[in-house]
Amino acid sequence: VPTQTITNENKLSDFAVDVVNTTCGGNNGSATANPVGGSNNYTYKWTKAGDASFGQTSKTAINLSPGVYTVEVQDATCNPNQQTITIESSASMVTTISSSKDQICQGESVELTATGGTTYRWTINGNSIATTASFTTTPETSYDYVVRITDDRGCYQDLTKFITVTLAPTANARVTAESGVQYADSTVVDLADGGYALFSSSASLGDYFFWNFGDGNSAGVKNTIHQYTMAGEYNVQLDVFIDNCKTSDYAFVKVIGTSGVG
Repeated sequence: VPTQTITNENKLSDFAVDVVNTTCGGNNGSATANPVGGSNNYTYKWTKAGDASFGQTSKTAINLSPGVYTVEVQDATCNPNQQTITIESSASMVTTISSSKDQICQGESVELTATGGTTYRWTINGNSIATTASFTTTPETSYDYVVRITDDRGCYQDLTKFITVTLAPTANARVTAESGVQYADSTVVDLADGGYALFSSSASLGDYFFWNFGDGNSAGVKNTIHQYTMAGEYNVQLDVFIDNCKTSDYAFVKVIGTSGVG
């Protein structure tokens, strides 16, 4: 009986793979298999050397990190062929963001600085506020400052810096010489009546209150009574603190009389 050799004229041939290497130091490479011949209805199996967990089954493998990959292509007649390619690495951006202070008091300024690019775009809530590497601002409230840093390759990174703004307290120093009498910016105290002055602050916020009565004495409370012992004119200062933020206000006391505590 004669023997015949059957040759598959439509054998899956060697094929090219289009490679796109990573950019900007990312895991963003890709590779596309372009099989020729066979019976179509191709299936694809991508593997990565040294990484048993990697596997993709599309014509184009995406989000590839640097490394060596093999794609096996098989047609409907189980006629496989494979190719091996390399995805090259790329340099990462080296960027920084910093501020002169991370926490400021309302009314203070802060300088923000970014490095690692050729162009910079600073935004707050998506609104552009600066296009220089460094700038100074005086925010009224706390914000996230976002900077997009772009290098000469077109690579970019977005970095964020949060600046906390502590609201400035109010002080509102008030004084009176007699209980039941309306407090004011100034008062007259008579040594003959004991030399007492009543001090009060209408501030709604404050972690700490400090009165300097102008005669060498002080008190660390919001509302207080102080006794003067010598006639004279006294400039009184009230400092109110929230965190490390301070607001000051002033009152004036005139002390009269020749008798009293002495």
